[in-house]
Amino acid sequence: MAEILKGKPVADAISAEVKSEAEALRSQGIVPGLMIVRVGERADDLAYENAALKRMRACAIDCTVTTLPEAISQEQLIEKLSAINADVQVHGILLFRPLPAQIDEKAIQHGISPEKDIDCFNPVNLAKIVADDASGFPPCTPAAAIESGQW
Repeated sequence: MAEILKGKPVADAISAEVKSEAEALRSQGIVPGLMIVRVGERADDLAYENAALKRMRACAIDCTVTTLPEAISQEQLIEKLSAINADVQVHGILLFRPLPAQIDEKAIQHGISPEKDIDCFNPVNLAKIVADDASGFPPCTPAAAIESGQW
């Protein structure tokens, strides 16, 4: 007989652990900060963004959204990512993809610092996964599926 796996209990447990860690950092004067970078107004991005904002609030993580125009140039996006990388109050960056057609994702993969790349966009983090180096960040969705046992 098939077993139904439920992700909510796992997600709730992960959220509780993350909240505890975030509160510990806050007690040391460190306010965990996530920057979501969204290019354009895709409905699926907006839905994911709303869910992420809600989850980050529940986990005691400050979350800010940078919304960029869909017609942004590749150079402008790289400049914006560079500025976000330099912001010491941003500890993690999540760039929503796919990006508009005028943006070559391969050309901007290194635009997010590996230390702030929470979704394995930078090839350095992909290499760390392949090398079994836990200091990198795996992609969010596959990592959550593996942790919940639903893979």
